[in-house]
Amino acid sequence: MDSSLYYASSPYSFPPVKTSGTVRDNINGTVGAFGNLIKMLQQIRNSLPAVQINFVCHSEGNYMLMLGIAVSGQQPVLNQVLLVAADINNGALQQVGAPPDTGQGLPVSNLSNRVTIYYSRHDDVLPYSQIFFRAYHNPSYPDRLGLGGPYSYNTDALPANTWGIDCAAVISDTVIKNVPQVPPGTSSHSAYFYIPQVLTDWAATLTGTAAADVANRVLNPAAEDQQAFIMRYLLPPAARLVR
Repeated sequence: MDSSLYYASSPYSFPPVKTSGTVRDNINGTVGAFGNLIKMLQQIRNSLPAVQINFVCHSEGNYMLMLGIAVSGQQPVLNQVLLVAADINNGALQQVGAPPDTGQGLPVSNLSNRVTIYYSRHDDVLPYSQIFFRAYHNPSYPDRLGLGGPYSYNTDALPANTWGIDCAAVISDTVIKNVPQVPPGTSSHSAYFYIPQVLTDWAATLTGTAAADVANRVLNPAAEDQQAFIMRYLLPPAARLVR
């Protein structure tokens, strides 16, 4: 309810002008603290090179990462970054070019070894953000990254270390109702955290498995750059046995 009432200030700007008052203004007010966090993580990695630092961001947390990491100005410090159900613009990871306001999230890919975007057109929260909060979004790329994925999979459109995973076959109301691990009433927007198949994918990604070698992924044939996969739905063992 608070997010719907205090989503952002208008007119649109990136970064926001204000540092308090709405969700996105408040995030803007904490970028200094986020920069300090990145510096601390860099010191840890310098002291313990074997330590791998991963980020998993969900929904508006992706906006916090996008805004906060842009001001850190540090050398690459993050290993794997997972952008899950991201409430950020779908051009955030596109290489800088026309139209304007492209690549607002490129510092995320620049400071990471690999970025993986998980999205589903069956998300039941992000459509509200996309439709009703459109005035607060990047006018060049108003659609949500976590709903439709990156704006383009044309060759060289995305950084080479950035991958998109279409989870529509797994993240939907129909599927989550049949997965016992998902608590009743859980939205498809939040169901990623409960579905074993998704968690298995995350575990493989976070431990450095090559994108093409993660189980139950197939290349998206529509992606020219071959940096896009479709997560296949794997029937639970009990369901396979019944069939």
